[in-house]
Amino acid sequence: MGKLGFEKGWVKGEWQEQKDEGKLHMNEEEIQRYIEKLQGYIEKLQKNEEEMRENKEKMKKNEEKIQEIDEKIQEIKEKIQENEVKIQEDKEKIQQIKEKIRKNEMKIQMIKEKIQENEESGRMKKTEVDG
Repeated sequence: MGKLGFEKGWVKGEWQEQKDEGKLHMNEEEIQRYIEKLQGYIEKLQKNEEEMRENKEKMKKNEEKIQEIDEKIQEIKEKIQENEVKIQEDKEKIQQIKEKIRKNEMKIQMIKEKIQENEESGRMKKTEVDG
């Protein structure tokens, strides 16, 4: 007898009792067991097909979510780039302001020196007048 017990037993679309070395290939109980096994396999296949369909749907939803995330990431990258440009502009403005402050400090120093010179020359004049 073969793996399924069908060898030489299934002839022209119907089951026939045939003797192979004096043994019947399958009796009705064996046939019923095989039918039940096959039904079990069919049920498992159907469950697997349903799971595959569900998994395909989940994959499609996940791909859509991934696409949305990718789009958001792209938007964030663009905003980061815009911010980097603004930061660079701000750094340049800060540098310009620092330069103006430095120039103003130099002017203030020059004014202080002139004031000091004027005070000193005023004292001299006063001492000349007093003297």
